[in-house]
Amino acid sequence: MWGAETMAVNKTLYVRDEDAPVWEKARELVGEKLSSFLTNYLKGFVSEKEAEAAGFERIPLNFREEGGLPRAVAFSGRWLIDPEESCDDDAIDFGPLHKPTCYGVAVTPKKNVAVFRFRGGKGNDGFYVWGVFDVVGSFELAAERYSSEVIATAMKRMGIKVQELDI
Repeated sequence: MWGAETMAVNKTLYVRDEDAPVWEKARELVGEKLSSFLTNYLKGFVSEKEAEAAGFERIPLNFREEGGLPRAVAFSGRWLIDPEESCDDDAIDFGPLHKPTCYGVAVTPKKNVAVFRFRGGKGNDGFYVWGVFDVVGSFELAAERYSSEVIATAMKRMGIKVQELDI
C-alpha cells in the first residue's frame, strides 16, 4: 500500500502596494512558513464562522478551581442549561456543606458535551467562586459523572427524548 501523497496547490495572492510592508514584516516574524501560518488562521476563521452559522457561539468561562486557582477557558458551543439561569430552586443539587451546586451544560460543534459545575455566583472579579469544567463525548458519559437529572434536562432541551422507566 502506498503512503498518502500530498500535493501543494499553487495559489496566487495579490497584495496591495500599501499592504506590502505588513506582509514583509509578517514573513520576517513567522519565517518562511507564512503560508502555513495563514492557512491555520483561515482554518480557525472558517471553523468559527461555520459554528456561528449552526447556532454556536464563543463561550468564555472564568472560575476558580479547587484551592482557589483562577482558570479561564473558552469554546464554541450552545448552552442547553445556561449557568446564569441554572440555580433556581428546581436546578439545585445540595452538595457538601449545603451550598447549592449549579450546572451549565452545552453542546459543541464536534458533538461533545461541556459540563460546568459550580458553587456560588460570580465575584467582583467576574470569576465564579468555585467551579469544575469538563468535556465528555456523550450525554451518557456526562450522566455517569454528574447529576443525571441535570443531564436529562439538557437532553430534553436538545430534543433527545428521554425514556422514563418506572422500575
